[in-house]
Amino acid sequence: MRKYWHCLRQPYALRLLAVNFLGRLPNGMGALATVLFLRANDVSYGRVGAVAAVYGVCTAIGSPVLGRIVDRRGQSTTLLVGAVGSGAGFALLAWLGGSSFPAALAGVAVAGFFMPPLEPALRSMWPSVLPDASTVEVAYALDTALQNILFVAGPLVVVLLVGATSTTTTLLVIGVLGVLGTLLYTANPPVRRWRGEQRPRHWAGALRSPLLVVLLAGMLFVGAVVGVFNVATVAYAERTGAPGFSGVLLGAFSVGSLVGGLAYGARSWSGEPLRRLLWLLVAMAACTWPLVVVADRPTMVVLITFAGLGLAPVLTCTFVLIGKVARRGTVTEAFAWVTAVFLGGSAAGSGAAGAVLPHLGLAPTFAVAGIAATLAFLVVLSAPSFARSDSEAGADLR
Repeated sequence: MRKYWHCLRQPYALRLLAVNFLGRLPNGMGALATVLFLRANDVSYGRVGAVAAVYGVCTAIGSPVLGRIVDRRGQSTTLLVGAVGSGAGFALLAWLGGSSFPAALAGVAVAGFFMPPLEPALRSMWPSVLPDASTVEVAYALDTALQNILFVAGPLVVVLLVGATSTTTTLLVIGVLGVLGTLLYTANPPVRRWRGEQRPRHWAGALRSPLLVVLLAGMLFVGAVVGVFNVATVAYAERTGAPGFSGVLLGAFSVGSLVGGLAYGARSWSGEPLRRLLWLLVAMAACTWPLVVVADRPTMVVLITFAGLGLAPVLTCTFVLIGKVARRGTVTEAFAWVTAVFLGGSAAGSGAAGAVLPHLGLAPTFAVAGIAATLAFLVVLSAPSFARSDSEAGADLR
C-alpha cells in the first residue's frame, strides 16, 4: 500500500477523494430509490421501466454535456448548478411523481441530466494536484477501485433509508447528499482555481480525437459485460432456487474488480499504456468465458470474482490513455464520455441478455458477456499505436 499512502499524503488528495465520493453517492442510489418509490405508489412495472430508462439515458447524455461546460467555465459553478438541478429533479419526483406519470418522467429526466460529473471532474483535477504521472495513475486506480464500493454501498444506503424513513424521504436525502458533497468538493482551493486549457470551439469537442473514439467504442463493450451480468446473475439465482444469490454474485464481481484495481495501482508500469490495455482486455476476456460452464454456486462465485479482476485495471489504463490523447481543453468531457458509453454499453448488454436468455438459456447468455469482452479487445486492437513516446504522442494529438 506504499504507493497509495504516498498518493493520499499529497496536499488535498485525501480530502478531494472523500468529498467527491460523498457527492457521487447519488450515482449509486438514484436508480434503485426511484424504482422503490414508484412501486410504493403502485406504479406499474411497465411505467417503472420507462422511468428507469429515461433516467439512464438522460444521465448518459448529461454527463458529457456538463463535462464540456466544465472544460470551458471551470468546475465550481458548473458542478454546483448541476447538483442543485439534479436535487430539484429528485424533489419533483418525490413531490408529484407518485401520482403523475409525466411528473415522474420530468423529475428523473432533470435529476439524471443535471447529475454533476464529479467523477470526470476529479480525474481531470489529479494532474494539477499530484506531483507526477506515476502518482496520477495510482489515483486513477484508487478512484476506479473505490467506484466498486459505491455500487455496493449506494443500494445498501437506499435500503437502510427506506427502512428507517420512507421512499419519498430517501429521494430527498439523495438530492441533499449530492448538493452537500458537491459543495464540499468545490470549496477546495484547487477546484476553485482549476480551468481547462483554451481551445478553438468545435461541435465534436473531445470526439475530434480518433483514438479517443476507438477507446470509447471498446469501453462500450466493457460496459456490456457488466450489463449481461446484471441479468444473467438474477436468472442463475432463480434457477438454483436462491433468488437473493444474485447479490452475492454481483458482490463477488465487485470485490474482484476492487482487488484487481488495487493490485494494478500498487505496481509501477512501463511501456505504452495502449499495449498494456490490450493485454488487460485479453485477460478480462479469458476470465469471462469460463462462466459459460454454469457450475454450482461456490464455483460460480469463484469464476465471477476472477471475471471482475480485470474491470478496474482496464478502466484505469483507459483513463491514463484518455489523459494523454484528449484534445486540448476537452479532458473533462473526454472522461465524461467514458461514463456515458459505459452506461450505454451496460444497458445494451442487459438488453442482449434479456433477448438471449428466454430462447437459449443461461450458458449462451453468459457467452454474450464473453463475446462482449472479446469484441472490446478487437476494437481497441484497431487503435493506432503511438509512434513516439507517450508524451510526444499526446502533445501531437492535442
